[in-house]
Formats: sequence, C-alpha cells, structure tokens
Amino acid sequence: MCGHKVSATIYFYIGWNMRPERKFFLDKRVRKAMTYALDRKSFVEKAGYGLAIISTGPFLFKSWAYNPRIDPWPFDLDKAAELLHLAGWVDQDGDGILDRAGLKFKFELLLPSGAPTFVQLASIIQANLKNLSIEVIIRVLDWSVYLDKTHRGEFDACLGGWLMGIDPDPYSMWHSSQIGAGNNDIGYVNEEVDRLLIAGRSEFERQKRQKIYWKIHKIIHEEQPCTFIYTKMETYILSKRIQNYEISPFGLFDFFPGQLAWSFE
Repeated sequence: MCGHKVSATIYFYIGWNMRPERKFFLDKRVRKAMTYALDRKSFVEKAGYGLAIISTGPFLFKSWAYNPRIDPWPFDLDKAAELLHLAGWVDQDGDGILDRAGLKFKFELLLPSGAPTFVQLASIIQANLKNLSIEVIIRVLDWSVYLDKTHRGEFDACLGGWLMGIDPDPYSMWHSSQIGAGNNDIGYVNEEVDRLLIAGRSEFERQKRQKIYWKIHKIIHEEQPCTFIYTKMETYILSKRIQNYEISPFGLFDFFPGQLAWSFE
C-alpha cells in the first residue's frame, strides 16, 4: 500500500458580518482582534490530527492563486485586547463585558448542525473571547436554516466552509455586488477588491491572474473580513499494484465551488 496526503479543495473560516446595521465588526481592528484571539495552530494540531494547514486567505493552499508570502496572524490575546481598546471597546460600567456607545459586546455565532468539529471550535472561540470580556452565544441551526439566515445577513458571525474549483473565481463571495445576490453573505465591500476581481476573471494569462489574486489575498488578509482557519488535508491509500499514476495536488476528485460545513470526522 502507498499513502498520499493532499490538500482538499475546501477552506474553513469564521465570517464577520460587516453590514452597517450589525455594529460589532465594522472596524478592521476588531476583526483582527478576533483572529489574534484564536489559537489556530493548537486547534489544527489537536483537532486536525496533522491533517490540516492554517490558511490565510480566500484561495486553496496549494493553488497558484494562493499568496505564499503571507503569514497567519499569530495567537496573541494581549494584541487582541490592545486592538479592541484602540477601537473604543472598554468595560465602562464594570460588569465584565466590553461596551461602546451603550452597546455590549455580546454576539451570536451561528454554526450548522452535523459538524462536531465546528462545535469544538466554537467553544474555543467562546472561551478565548470571554478572557477578553466578550460574550459569545453559540447557536447551532439546521443546515437549511443556517443557509437562509447567513444569506439574508441575519447573523453577527458564522462558522462555515467554502469549496472551490481548481481554477479559482472568488467573485461571487467577495464582490460587493454579490451581497444578497450571490455569496457575499458577510457584506464585504472594498472598491479595490471589486476592481481586481473583475480584472481577474477577464485575464487569461496565468502569471497576470496570479498577480491579481495575490493582491486580493493581501488586501483581505489585512482587513480580516473572515478569520481563515484551516485547509483540510486528505489521505489516499493505493495498492502498490497500481503503477504509473500521478496524484493531483487537490486529490482524486474535482468539485464545483460552493458553501459546505464539513468537519474533520
């Protein structure tokens, strides 16, 4: 028998709702604080059993579109607390919960049912943010209800997974025109990213497209509209009787892009 470990065509993330009516995550300093508050390295080591890699952006880890020059934001609760303070979140009334302009930092984290690793991850997020005087309410929903609520923007934050095709086109998830119409459920708006997304899907030369997507990756990494958690690895075992084959960097199967909620199990 011969084993092969390859990167799956899916990444997992926490989406921070940036619609104006949702007040918690409009400031990128707050979104960065959320990422600093999550020990992704320990999570993928313990829950992923060595079969996961921390991701930093909206492309597949081994894809030519993934910018390898970007390092994950580290786990740093002190840095998270500093960013929250700079963004104006302080416990002004001494009740143990941060507040700003009369709003308590108490938000709901949605996750779909049937994903036990998501429950584990949500509990870690909840515990870490409690140390920062933020209250997280975990809400597990049936898959259809979860999809409906996230698509309508009726959430504060959500745990999800995004399945990509081998040839990336992240337009539907990141272009501002796709809020409500496509898959931009978090309400992300950035004029430069909009321009680059259009340029990327109209450019046929791989090297030029790569430069475009690396720029998108860098901008999104800096703004943290999502906390990108991990890319799942898959292991294939083949008989030694099978000869003269080549394993794709993304495994044995091709997938259509879409939203999924898979776990390590």
